[in-house]
Amino acid sequence: MNEKTTLAIVAAAVLAFAAIPAAAGAADSGKDIFLSSKCTKCHSIKAAGIERQKSEDEDMADPDKKQPPDLSDVGTRRDSEWLHGWLTKEITNDDGKKHKMRFRGEEEELDALVEFLLSQKAAK
Repeated sequence: MNEKTTLAIVAAAVLAFAAIPAAAGAADSGKDIFLSSKCTKCHSIKAAGIERQKSEDEDMADPDKKQPPDLSDVGTRRDSEWLHGWLTKEITNDDGKKHKMRFRGEEEELDALVEFLLSQKAAK
């Protein structure tokens, strides 16, 4: 075997093994992305033990104001395509509104976040 062939095989093996942890931990990393992206400023996922982080002045907020939804069952209501479009502000919801914040992470992070959200299928 020549040196170029050996290097090509080693490079392919390194790339293949590097992808395994990313795929194996996609749901965990999706949860981490949900938390680190501060989605909890608005949303909870009570079925997963994730509570919304209320601001200090929120107690004085208008009680009639529509609150962002708990996402415990979002995986039963939406699909991957819809969540991608919603989080990137490419589509509107049933009320004609766009998501308040556009996801600013990498495409792989968005995929992991969407996979995590799709796994949320608790009955309300």
